[in-house]
Amino acid sequence: MRADRCRFARLNRRLLIWFTPPETAEKVRIVDPNVKEAEQELQRALGVRVTISDRNGKGKILIEYSSLEDFDRILEVMKGK
Repeated sequence: MRADRCRFARLNRRLLIWFTPPETAEKVRIVDPNVKEAEQELQRALGVRVTISDRNGKGKILIEYSSLEDFDRILEVMKGK
């Protein structure tokens, strides 16, 4: 009887793991239209992907580059040269 309960408990744990949805489900990113427009403007100006995270007027701007040439070009654009 005890062995049956142990098997059932193991099976129950396996099923729980199998059917539990992952916690890392993709979240929908809701972006203010003004922030979205600013992202697109920066992407056009810099030629690379730009992401702006904004919360109540505070946030971060993430600029992604794929080579040192991109990096140097972005710096030159930001310096205004």
